[in-house]
Amino acid sequence: MDRIPSAKEQKHINMFKQLGLFVHVNPEKLEGIGKGVIVALCADGDQFIDAHGHIASLCNKNVPRCIHTLALNGGALLMSNGNGSLMGDEEKEDGNVLFKHILKASKIKQVENVFLYSHYPCAVAISNRLSVLDQCLHLMDAKQRLKSTDPRFRVSCFFHVHEEEQGESKRRTYFLPKEMWENQENYMPVLHDFQAGFGSPYRS
Repeated sequence: MDRIPSAKEQKHINMFKQLGLFVHVNPEKLEGIGKGVIVALCADGDQFIDAHGHIASLCNKNVPRCIHTLALNGGALLMSNGNGSLMGDEEKEDGNVLFKHILKASKIKQVENVFLYSHYPCAVAISNRLSVLDQCLHLMDAKQRLKSTDPRFRVSCFFHVHEEEQGESKRRTYFLPKEMWENQENYMPVLHDFQAGFGSPYRS
C-alpha cells in the first residue's frame, strides 16, 4: 500500500518524533549484529526498495555474516498477543507461523539478533483498524513474546513511514527505543490527542 498519512496521522507521527518515541537509527548502537540478524517485515512490494535498502545500509555498517529475512503481509505486528488485539483469526495464524519461523531460523543459523519492522500505511493494519500507535504497541508486544520465549534474543524494533515533510513525500525508518515504549506515560499525549478528536480505537 502506497500513500502518505493524513494530516491527523502525520501530526501523531511528528509527536512520536518530538517525544523521543521515534528516533533516527544509530547503527553503532545495534550491538552484536555482526554474528547475523533475522529480519521480520511486511511483504508490501511498494515499500520493498526503501525498506530493504534501509536494512542493507544498517547491515553494511556492521557487516553481519547472515541476513535472514522473513516477510508476510502485515509483518512483525502479526506476532502480537497483547493490547486487546483487533486482528482476526487469519492474521493471528500468520503471526504464529512467522513466530515459529523466527525460532527455527535462530536455531538453524545460530543467530540471536532480530529486527522487527512495521510500516505505515499498511493495508493489513488499516483493514484491522490499527492506528500508528496500535501498530507500535503490537510491535513491542511481538518483541516481548520473542524475549519471553528465549531471553537470549536481542530484538530491535523499527517503523517505516511514508510521510510528507515540507510539502515533499519522503520515506524514513525510525527506531523505537525500548526505554521510551516501556512507560505508558511517554505516549499518553498521543492517545489523549486522538481521543479528544475522534474517540479512537487506541487502547489504554
